[in-house]
Amino acid sequence: MWPFTKSRSDSNTIASYPTPNPSTPHERSPLVSTSRNDSARNTLSRQRTPLPVKQLLVLCIMRLTEPISYTLIFPFINQMLEEMKVSPDPKQIGYYAGVIESLFAVAQLCTAMFWGRLSDRVGRKPVMLIGLFGMAISVIAFGLQKTYLGLIISRFIAGMMNGNIAILQSIVAEITDPTNYADAVSLLPLSFAIGSIIGPIVGGFLALPAQNLPFLFGNCAFLIEYPYFLPCLIGGMLNFLAIILGIFCLEETLETKRKPRNGTQRPTPSQGYEALSTADSDSRPNVSPPHSIRSLCTVPIMTLMLTFTMIHINNVALVAVIPLYAYTSLVEHVLLSIVVNGGLGMSLDQIGFILSVNGVGLIFVQLFLFPPLQRRFGAVNLYKWSVPTFTITNLCLPIVTYLVHIKGNTTTMSLAYMTVIMIMRTPGVMCYVCSMMLIKMLSPSSTTLGTLNGMMQTCRAFAQAIGPMLGTSLFAISISTGILGGNLVWIVLALISVLAQLCSRRIPNEIEIPKEEVISEEDGVEPHV
Repeated sequence: MWPFTKSRSDSNTIASYPTPNPSTPHERSPLVSTSRNDSARNTLSRQRTPLPVKQLLVLCIMRLTEPISYTLIFPFINQMLEEMKVSPDPKQIGYYAGVIESLFAVAQLCTAMFWGRLSDRVGRKPVMLIGLFGMAISVIAFGLQKTYLGLIISRFIAGMMNGNIAILQSIVAEITDPTNYADAVSLLPLSFAIGSIIGPIVGGFLALPAQNLPFLFGNCAFLIEYPYFLPCLIGGMLNFLAIILGIFCLEETLETKRKPRNGTQRPTPSQGYEALSTADSDSRPNVSPPHSIRSLCTVPIMTLMLTFTMIHINNVALVAVIPLYAYTSLVEHVLLSIVVNGGLGMSLDQIGFILSVNGVGLIFVQLFLFPPLQRRFGAVNLYKWSVPTFTITNLCLPIVTYLVHIKGNTTTMSLAYMTVIMIMRTPGVMCYVCSMMLIKMLSPSSTTLGTLNGMMQTCRAFAQAIGPMLGTSLFAISISTGILGGNLVWIVLALISVLAQLCSRRIPNEIEIPKEEVISEEDGVEPHV
């Protein structure tokens, strides 16, 4: 742990959890700094701690496994359901596929808080390994199913057993300090983006191996009987590889569960109190009592979570609608003589191109744009400035439809317009990384990080569960009824992002922190490097 303080500006500081001040252990104080403290903070801001590369590499590999396991079914799920004959009407297959894809988020919604809370009690490492094991078993089982009910059960177990996003965020917060946290935490969304690219490739290339790779698997009766097992097996094996890596290489970061290196127990945050009296000293517990969930529901924390939920609903809805919008043919509806609706009628390879542009843009923003901007302006300001990106994107999409209708739909124009749109929306990813940083800043102690990140994961899962359905349903209503010229979906999503922007203004620029977290030079406490 690194006992640094939060300064007036959050640009270079993230909360960590030092020895409490014995005189006022539970008071909260505004961020008022002396010149000596300012000097110390400025020195810290100039001397950046090297990243813990080994631990971050292990965490990034663990982060890769979830999006791979989650997305590898996308290329073949529709054909799998059609072969199961889940519906006599092929047009209804998309509905059943949507249920399968949403179950993962629904299950996480039910259990994310539990896993985060458990990690604050038993440690980060065991909960991470349990999540990876559950994902491995469930994704392998998915490839062995012959019924729709079996698919539902295996997919639900995958989400129910996995709360690793929250745990990963807690671990990164605990192995970094204010000088390198922004660089470290930005690697998690990057790992997710890479995993989301690998997953569909694995699923598309390895599904139906007896047909697609007859020179290798043409005579394998098992793979003929279970044509979708091979990609699921690969996804499961990657999770088992991450488990082995975690067992031997991942260090426990929860302070109360860390093993001492010199044979003596490390002091916990509460062990630094000086006794005010013999009775106080004897009665003080060695471990800080756990915070109740209710005590964590402060106005800044709940404001952040509400804002994040609206942002994520907007984002996942947009992710679901943009390929549908690009694929749907342009349909003209004259309503009050001025409107047009429909899509762009793009081909599959064109849609793949614009999605790849978005992926490359996200990687660029996270690697090269976010770290210097965060150090310059701070997490709070950057969070508030990145939210309007979603509003601008939503409002520009009706303009694209209108321009294509007026100028004539050509491949070059559609690609050009949508490439610009996808580039415009990439800075919005910074609000995700900033939200991780703000949760750490608002956390009252290290023993609440898992719980708070679990609460954030619950918000994420809720948005992930309803966002795609909301977006695709609104798009279907828009093009079938011509409401607002077929632009109802974009207007509703824009309103959601505007509400998120207004709500984000309630997040304080200067966050009050417990006095127990404030350390001056006089305390003589040195950071652990």
